[in-house]
Amino acid sequence: MSMLYASDKALSAVSSQGHFFNAHETLTQKLGLAGSSYELVASIPAVLDYLGPDSWSAISSHEELLQKTLLEYLVQKPGVKVIGEESSDVNVRVSTVSFVVEGRNSRDVVESVEEKTGGEIGIRWGGFYSERLREEVLGLSKDGVVRVSMVHYNTGKLCPRYDSSLCRRR
Repeated sequence: MSMLYASDKALSAVSSQGHFFNAHETLTQKLGLAGSSYELVASIPAVLDYLGPDSWSAISSHEELLQKTLLEYLVQKPGVKVIGEESSDVNVRVSTVSFVVEGRNSRDVVESVEEKTGGEIGIRWGGFYSERLREEVLGLSKDGVVRVSMVHYNTGKLCPRYDSSLCRRR
């Protein structure tokens, strides 16, 4: 959900993005391309259920366990450098883990993991729109880092001891 405000001056400068035959006096009329996406509107109750008051605690616990499993593995591997905090505490870091492997190309690491897992893990390589950080702070080539998203919508295949409805594939 989002909201957009435009002053009268900005509103007068905005051209309509919708059909020429529709009204285009208000910001909604100018920026709205047509009607609502029925699929997205129909999903709102499910999204509200998903993000209900009890969900955040379960999501947070799940993400912490997923990243703990990965971080414990990575920090004990010779030649692997975790970028940022090595703690899995969700109060200290988000559940996206970046690392480099000494002597290995990040792209090759990702492709190797994808080949072995059938592409079922959220893993990518690169600079992720942080080019100054990658080059100037971390001193890495354009190959960048390996990044693994250990967030709640992953299947938990890296964490077999965890069993939750949050783990199932969507």
